[in-house]
Amino acid sequence: MIRRKRCGLTLMESLIALSLMLLIMAALVKGARICRQFSFKFKEAQEFNQEIWAGQDRLRRDLNRAGLGLEPCLASGLLLAIETKTSGFSIYSREASFPLKTELAAGSIIVPVNHNNSISRAQLIALVDDNRVELFKVERAEKDRLFLNQPLKESYSSQGSVLAIEEVFYSYDQGNKILRRKVNASPSQPLLEKVTSFSWSNEASGPIKIKLTLESEKEMTYEIRVLPKNALIARRNLP
Repeated sequence: MIRRKRCGLTLMESLIALSLMLLIMAALVKGARICRQFSFKFKEAQEFNQEIWAGQDRLRRDLNRAGLGLEPCLASGLLLAIETKTSGFSIYSREASFPLKTELAAGSIIVPVNHNNSISRAQLIALVDDNRVELFKVERAEKDRLFLNQPLKESYSSQGSVLAIEEVFYSYDQGNKILRRKVNASPSQPLLEKVTSFSWSNEASGPIKIKLTLESEKEMTYEIRVLPKNALIARRNLP
């Protein structure tokens, strides 16, 4: 008698092998999905951390510029380097300086000055000449002259100058959990999102303290302390 050798697998063995392959493939797919989700979460966390770092760096740089170049305004008491407002706070610094084209008489509301279109409507400016300092808001800006919101109280020589003041305003949009930043009259822009709380304190002779909490898997609280050195220097120079 001739015996035939069996080749291949039985139906039961094939079903078992197929089941094992399906289990292995399902495990591989699940593992790939977990790795992909982890990769996305890691990327989101990295981007979020970069946004936090950039936002804090922007805040520190603005605070370090508080009062820069505005010593006459700060010493006269007409302006604060950092001013607390209802929904936030403003940081003031000098944006540019331009010499007067001619003498100015008291009572005038027009200031001839070549400012290269760098001063805009509603911007703060200061007129400085020796010990005379006045603060104004620009009602209208043209290429070679500015219209003020009120008349001059003092007269100014042609040696005087116009200081263009930059105002950076930080506000907290609690409803949308957004910290916003606005420069002069431009629209406010989001600086940080997912901000669950934002507070600040500004002591007369100490550092400004900012505390903000951001929403993530775990709430993270950050504190920023900056000493407004330009304001302190101007205060020491008070007569």
